[in-house]
Amino acid sequence: MPEELNIYQCQDMSKIGAMQDLVRGVMKICSKKSKAASYHESAQENTTALLDRGYICLHDSDFTKADQLFEQVLNHNPHSAKAYLGKLMAERQVSIEENLRNESVLLERSNNFNHIFEYGDVVLKGQVLSYARDVAKTVKKNLIVLIKKEANLLLSNFDKEYDHLNEQLLRCEEEMGNAEDEIEIAEKGIKATKQRYRKNTNGYIKATIVVMLWILFSVIVMGSDNNALPPILRSDGLHMVMGLSFFPCVGFLLVETFSFITMSGKLKRDKDKEISKQTEKQNYIYSDIESKKLEIKKIKKSIATNRKQKEATRLQWEELLIQANNARHEELRAIEDKVNNAIPRSDW
Repeated sequence: MPEELNIYQCQDMSKIGAMQDLVRGVMKICSKKSKAASYHESAQENTTALLDRGYICLHDSDFTKADQLFEQVLNHNPHSAKAYLGKLMAERQVSIEENLRNESVLLERSNNFNHIFEYGDVVLKGQVLSYARDVAKTVKKNLIVLIKKEANLLLSNFDKEYDHLNEQLLRCEEEMGNAEDEIEIAEKGIKATKQRYRKNTNGYIKATIVVMLWILFSVIVMGSDNNALPPILRSDGLHMVMGLSFFPCVGFLLVETFSFITMSGKLKRDKDKEISKQTEKQNYIYSDIESKKLEIKKIKKSIATNRKQKEATRLQWEELLIQANNARHEELRAIEDKVNNAIPRSDW
């Protein structure tokens, strides 16, 4: 029994006014139900009006206003699949529902799409699924193009790096060859310096020996008995020449000896200075060669790493291309995420 009629349960209907009280209670109950039904009908009409206004805004390309109207619909009815469809269209900035099939981003990436499948009827689900399948075909096609493009770009970058490393290697090898030539030149310089020193020293020694022999010969000839000498040495002219040249030769010998002692010291210092300079240059070049050898070793290691990385990258993108070609509709999102993760962040 309705709560409003409880007070009439034990009433004596024979009393005057009892019937009127009962009628008033019944009318009160009917009035409350009528108000509830009226409120429900009003809310439903309001929701329908908001939906209609939202789709009009979509048609006018006022996507922000449309989204706000669909939000108001969901505040009244959180299970309105039509409102979620409208929000999906506003999100993708599509004025006509049919144009959803022309999108280039998977519809499944939107929560609104998922809510449509959660609350929509069979007809609406089939319609939206048709759009999603057409979008998936476009996404698959674009994904294959993207994979090929990114793979070619990455492999091209590896080849550019490889060419650059080879240029560095050739330059280092050329510089090392030049350094080895410089060492050979320095060695020849040291050898030439030693030869000059020996030549100059030998010149002084030879001149000194010649003068000493002449003095000795003069002493022997002039000190010997004339009759004991061979006829050729008995000439008075020869004796006169020997006598006249004796003292000059002795003087020359003394001067030459002094000069030899003085100049030999200078020549030795010059020789040692030049050899030291050439040796220092050699040591510097040897150090540079060792540095070049290390650099060449490092470059060769980088070249080997480059080739390995290129091959690994090629295999990775070939696998992604195979997966994209063979992907079903429901697998596309995962493969698309794999491709995006594989693209270097500098390319985004």
